[in-house]
Amino acid sequence: MPQIVPPSARLAPRAAAGLAGVALLTLTACGGGGEDPAAEESQTPEVPPAPEYTEIESDIWDTMLAAESVTLSVELSAALMNPQASSDAVVEQEYTGSLDGTASTFHELNDGVTTEMNMLEDAIYVPGELELESIARASGDAFSAEDFAAEFEGKWVDYSGQVDRSQASTAAFLEQMRSSMEDNGAASSLEGEAETREGEDVWVYTGGGVEAVVRAGDEPVLLSYAGESGGESVDLTFEDWDASEGPEEPAEEDVLSLDEVRAIVTG
Repeated sequence: MPQIVPPSARLAPRAAAGLAGVALLTLTACGGGGEDPAAEESQTPEVPPAPEYTEIESDIWDTMLAAESVTLSVELSAALMNPQASSDAVVEQEYTGSLDGTASTFHELNDGVTTEMNMLEDAIYVPGELELESIARASGDAFSAEDFAAEFEGKWVDYSGQVDRSQASTAAFLEQMRSSMEDNGAASSLEGEAETREGEDVWVYTGGGVEAVVRAGDEPVLLSYAGESGGESVDLTFEDWDASEGPEEPAEEDVLSLDEVRAIVTG
């Protein structure tokens, strides 16, 4: 029997470092030039003039943190998470559903490896197929994932109690993002322009290598943020404010405990 690496804690370090870690990496250093992200844009006199960012900063954070849900997409240089990564490697992350992490999904693609977990109020689940792939990577060539594919197909592995959810939520990300911007004074260097992008009225704030696109109006929220940290690019996109759907509880018969996973792969 080949040595099987147990699944008990493989996911926890990556998940805990995912969201909040990106917030700190993104905003503790805002420098570099870089081109503005490509986007359809046009000047229009109908868009309300952009106020000073510092005038609406509190409103932005209050509106975002009061939201029930959002879809947050993150694209950043892999070098920010792993100094040994190639210069052109990119990490992609997506968070959908509730801000508080009680009905949300985390998805990451990093160096060809897919990580995913569904966070519900009392449980955290990982897709069975991805858990099997993780076991295979950790166990070496002597382990054949194909031999166990049927047992893991359509299943969810219960990781409740294995992942620190306190930092694995969009709300935690926003709180750290806010703290970072306030600490480094990034807001004071931003200058605003009123524009229309993709049919939506927005205020575009730029300065110090940063572009922050804010929904114009009485309830402003971030729609995107692009900048650099340590010379590496970071791009954030916020979509479906108050309309992002989270996961549902899997059927009981489709859930595997970690003990059941061990029993399957060790025979």
